[in-house]
Amino acid sequence: MKNKIYIIIGVIAAIVVGILLLKDKGIDKDSSIKIGVILPLTGDAAFYGESMKNGLEIALSELNQENFNTTQINLIYEDSEAKPAKAVSAINKLITVDKVISVIGPLTSSEVLSVAPIAERNKIVLMTPTASAPAITFAGDYIFRNLTSDTYDGIAIAQYAANKLNYKSIAIAYLNNDFGIGLRDAFKNEADKLGITITKEQAFQQDEIDFKIQIVSIKESQSDALFVVGGKELGRLLKQASNLKINLPILSVGVFEDPDIIKIAGNVVEGAYYTYRAYDPSSDKLEVKKFVNSYKSKYQKEPDLYASLSYDALHLVGLALIKAKENENTLKDQLYQIKDFPGVTGVTTIDSNGDVNKPMGIKSVKNGKFVWIEKP
Repeated sequence: MKNKIYIIIGVIAAIVVGILLLKDKGIDKDSSIKIGVILPLTGDAAFYGESMKNGLEIALSELNQENFNTTQINLIYEDSEAKPAKAVSAINKLITVDKVISVIGPLTSSEVLSVAPIAERNKIVLMTPTASAPAITFAGDYIFRNLTSDTYDGIAIAQYAANKLNYKSIAIAYLNNDFGIGLRDAFKNEADKLGITITKEQAFQQDEIDFKIQIVSIKESQSDALFVVGGKELGRLLKQASNLKINLPILSVGVFEDPDIIKIAGNVVEGAYYTYRAYDPSSDKLEVKKFVNSYKSKYQKEPDLYASLSYDALHLVGLALIKAKENENTLKDQLYQIKDFPGVTGVTTIDSNGDVNKPMGIKSVKNGKFVWIEKP
């Protein structure tokens, strides 16, 4: 009899220990699966953070209703203001205090590269929806992204400038961080192969206000066009360029599709060309229509690229969790197995570096609107 009692006590103890371990790992079978989110919810980049959060909330609702009925996914948000130091504080808190099993974000490449060693050391899967610096490819086995590397953007826009627009000389103004430097280098390397002369390179800092020095230098270069890489700074930079009588054709990448840039800079951005991912809110694809309708119903506006990339990013992690049967120990391995996922930002495959392969096209500003020139 005593042996039976001991056996029963042992079984109960094992169950209790198992539950405690699951709680410590971020999966509480009686409550939720904890996933951290690091976004710029305040500051100059809050526009992007808001869209990303909106997209995540739509994906969260779908996953919890359709796939996680008993154990719900719970998103825990931390504000980084798009600053690497704050992103580091955020991920440390999410891992040590909240015990998350995965992290979505951050927004920028500099943030991702700052937090990647922490995620890697703690074996926490990090999925950034938007960071694109080439260096992220080699950031670690637990580091994933839902946006193609800047290498592809830099090559694509350089080829369009040479082959379709026949530009021979181009100046570059870029944000002096991992994102801007990565795109500058990718563009330069491809431009050199195509016979385009880079006449001038001017860096600027995040949140910079006065661009006079950069603009005067660019004006003196007498270039055919200006390739710009940055965030909210671009509206101010191009407005000041216009005031100083510089009206060069503009080239850029997907981050350029920001209504505030047109609002601030005005007509100087008319005719700008930029790379853009395979996200078209007017698409007839069922997955896109479902997302757009849900987003419009909840937020009374059309989802942008940042919302859609974030929506897909959480669905990718959710799919991996489903395949892993909610066991975070295999989450990383399941993400590497994802092939041809029908995302709203294009059919997505994750490669051996945690990078994604998906199509890309070219868009432009026409009559103050963002329009497709070459669909992917």
